[in-house]
Order: sequence, then C-alpha cells, then structure tokens
Amino acid sequence: MNQLLKKISNIQNNATVLLEKDKIYDVYEDDCIFLHGYYCSNTASKQENPDGFRKAALWMENKQNITIDGNGATILIHGIMTPIVLRSCKNITIKNLKIDYFRPTMSQFTVLKNDHGNCVLSIHPESLFEIRENVLIWCGEKKENGEYRWEHPYKDENTLSMYYEPMTNRLQFLEREENDKFPSVPEFSAIEQTDTYTLKVRLKNSEAFLPEGSIVQSRNVVRDQIGGFFEECKNLKFENLRVMFFHGLGMLSQFCENITFKNCDFTPKKGRTFVSNADGFQFSGCKGKILIENNRAFGNHDDFINIHGTHLQIEEAYRKENALLVRFANESSWGFQAFHCGDIIEFVRWNTLCPYFRAKVLRYERLNDTQIKLFLKKLPSDIQEQKDVIANLTYMPSVIIRKNYFGYTAARSILCTTSKKVVISNNVFEHNAGPALLIEDDCNFWFESGYTKHIVFKNNKITDCGFLEDKGSHIDIAVTPQVMNQDMRQYVHGTLKIVKNSFIAPDGKPHQMRFQFIRSVRLKKNRFDTPLLVQKTYSNVVETCL
Repeated sequence: MNQLLKKISNIQNNATVLLEKDKIYDVYEDDCIFLHGYYCSNTASKQENPDGFRKAALWMENKQNITIDGNGATILIHGIMTPIVLRSCKNITIKNLKIDYFRPTMSQFTVLKNDHGNCVLSIHPESLFEIRENVLIWCGEKKENGEYRWEHPYKDENTLSMYYEPMTNRLQFLEREENDKFPSVPEFSAIEQTDTYTLKVRLKNSEAFLPEGSIVQSRNVVRDQIGGFFEECKNLKFENLRVMFFHGLGMLSQFCENITFKNCDFTPKKGRTFVSNADGFQFSGCKGKILIENNRAFGNHDDFINIHGTHLQIEEAYRKENALLVRFANESSWGFQAFHCGDIIEFVRWNTLCPYFRAKVLRYERLNDTQIKLFLKKLPSDIQEQKDVIANLTYMPSVIIRKNYFGYTAARSILCTTSKKVVISNNVFEHNAGPALLIEDDCNFWFESGYTKHIVFKNNKITDCGFLEDKGSHIDIAVTPQVMNQDMRQYVHGTLKIVKNSFIAPDGKPHQMRFQFIRSVRLKKNRFDTPLLVQKTYSNVVETCL
C-alpha cells in the first residue's frame, strides 16, 4: 500500500487529515485502489471501459464531515488513473493539494523548422518516445518488468493533435489528412533522431500543414480515466487545489448537490502548454448551488466549464402500467443512476427541444447499463417513441461563476444548460477558440439537457475569443440549441442579460453574437472595440447603451 493510502485508508467521519508538508506522494497505477461500477458521464464507451473501472489515489465512500488538508503536498501519478473519487459523501473539503502526472499522457514537441516538408522537431523532455520501424511512438513510463505503462503511435485512429502558437497565445486544431479520423500530425515519410530530444523528419506531403514555431500537442482520445469523479455527494468544497494535468477529462461532479471550487489553479506546469484532454469542470445532473470563484485555468482541449443534464431517449411507452422504457442514447454517457423515486421528469419533443409534459417518478427498474424502466403517475398521449426524450428537472443547479481567469483553450470557456438562475460576473476570458459563453441543449447528438430560464453575463472582459468558428469575426457569445425543425416558432431558452462587459478583438475583426430560439436577450452598456454583428433566429434582442 502506498504512503497516501496508508494515510487515509482508515479515515473516520468528523476527522481532519493533514498530509505531510510539501511531501511528494508517488502513486503508481498498480498500487492504488481498484474500483468497479463507477460510471462517468461524457467519458468512455462500453467498449473502452465496460464496467466503470476506476483506479484511484484518494477514495472515500459514505463518509461525512471530513477535511483533507494537503498542506502543500503533491500526489504524483505514475501511469493512468482517476486521482480522486468520492461517492455518497457529505460535507467534504479538500484543500491545499497539488496533483500532477510524472509522465502526462499528452505529448508535446516544438516545430523548430519546416522547409517545404523538411522539419526539425524538438521533443519536450517529459514526452518519452521511441522510433520503431520509422514510426514515432509516444510512451509512458516503464514498469519494473521493462514494459511501458502505455504507448500509442504519433498518428492513428485514436490520436488527436493540436498546435499552440506562442506569438498569438492561441490553441487550434491541426488539419486532417486523407483517412484521418481526427486532426492529426502529418504523416512522416522519414524520421531521424539527431540527439536526445531532436528529430529530423520528412513529411510525406511536403505542403502539409505543420506551422514552424508552433508547439504541437498529441493525445489519445479515449477517456478511460479522468481527473476526478464525485457522485451522489452533497456539500463538496475544493479550495487551493493546484492540478497540473488531467487525463481524459477534468473533474466530473455527477448527481451532486452544492459544489464549490475556489482559489484553484488548473494551469500547465512550467514548460508545458497543456493541462487537460477535455473539459476542466464538468457538472452532470447536479442540483443545489454550484460556485466557481477566483480560479485560474488555461491549456484545455475542450471547455473549461460544462454544466448540463442528460436526455434519455424514450424507446417504448407501456400505457397500462404508466411506464416508460428509456435508454442512454450517447455512447459516452451510460450506466449511472439517472433517476430517483420522487424526481420530476419532463418530456421533450425531439425535433423542437420543447417540453410538453411533466410527471413524477414513482419507482424504477435498472434493466441493464443502458436501459431503465420508469413507472410514473401519468403518461402524455402524444409520445413519439424512438425519438422523444426525457430530462430530470429535479437535478438542475443554480450557478455562480465569478472572478475567474480563463485563458487559451481549443473550445469554449463556459457551456451552460440549466433551468435555474446563472450569474457569470467579473471574469476574464482570453484566447478561447470558441465563444466565452455557449448555451446549447440537444437530444440528437450529445444528448445534453436542458433549457435555460435566466442567465446574467456581466462585468466580464472578453479578449480574442470565438476566433475559430467564423474566420471573419469573433463569436463571443452564442445561443444555439440543436433544433432539428428550424421552421418552428417556439422558444427553447428564456432570458439572457449581457451587461457592462468589455469585448476586445486584437486582430481588428468584428464581434459577433448568435441567438437562436431565445425569448429575450438584453444587451446593455457593453463596450466593443470593433463593430458588433448580431445573428438571430426567432429571438428577441434589444440593444441599448443606457
């Protein structure tokens, strides 16, 4: 048993655990806690992680009134795992703790030269590699038996690559060559190692896109483990965490109530340009209050914050029983407890995203990892089976996001869909490839629910955001529910107030905001350094300088 596990293995309720000051706790994937049945939303498919297998450095279940004070200590991960796992816990505080990977599962190199396909690459010293039969192989640490803990080629169907531009502070996707599933490093026709960390390579296509001066980041896309998993917990507080790398996904709070992240630093370790394979904070089916205050984050390959529920598709209605057979419809979200007795669910039309009926869950039967039978008080008469979906209205949180710094990312800063009040204020957003704020809702793709009623976006500073989706402008804010029937005349979302914000476009391109199927948008006392373009579809937008 490793030293960290010895420290917390017998933790009792109402206790405070103080780790040794500034100590490095090395945790190896073959000397940690093995857990099964921990199914995480938005992560791996059944093929990639068939039984919800988690490897954990720090785990608690059915505990309450506990504080873990890291005292400046570091959990240093060796291999791949989910460092912190909490289930069915109450009143837990984790603070003053650092988390890092000895060998991050993302690799990095700098393109020192690209002369018509003749390139010189400088590999980051942490990015272990081998060259086998003229192929660059990224490798993890070696085990005691000499085998690597993980490995994958620089280019295959599960490898995705992006590039960071130091001059512009932007992170963007590389291009796809023929037969590429994801944006990827161009294929090498020849490769030579000239010293420990330097490679000379010849691109098979001499004109392929690999910009000189850029820093390339490569990773495997499978989210088999994640940065932290918290399920069915209440009153969680994370304070003064310093997380330097997340594998697979960031910290996922699932069906939790009342979560706080305060004074945390989720930025790369010095010398790296990445921190997370995907979202930083993800909240799936939560309720109560989410508070995200005075944190720092940059270097993500996806959104910093994603708050949503899950639409389950209606397969069959059993009218004699007032029952429904529903299923998880997205392959990366399945297996978890999506309903409780007494929950209020809402029926949603598949092509409009508009709700048309509510009912209470009397009881449920979990038939398998993807199908659930719900017994309700009453069914509507006009269900479209195999198309319509349901959402859990009981699990919708109110949200406060304030005084944070969100730097460069390949996606958005905040993706938010909850029917409770949301206030986003006094934050700084810089160099987000997507909008600083995106409001969606869909039941045909990611199946992330639901509609919003009242969002306030005020006193924020937005610089160089939304540059990726429209090359001619900056899409700073977007409301784009995935409505299949674009001719409908109904509102999906409620009100959005955009007040006293500063929008800056360093390249001089105009700003743009997109509003679709939202009842009311109020733009008031905002400052734009270039003209604002407003694109709207069945939306009421009012602009005023007063």
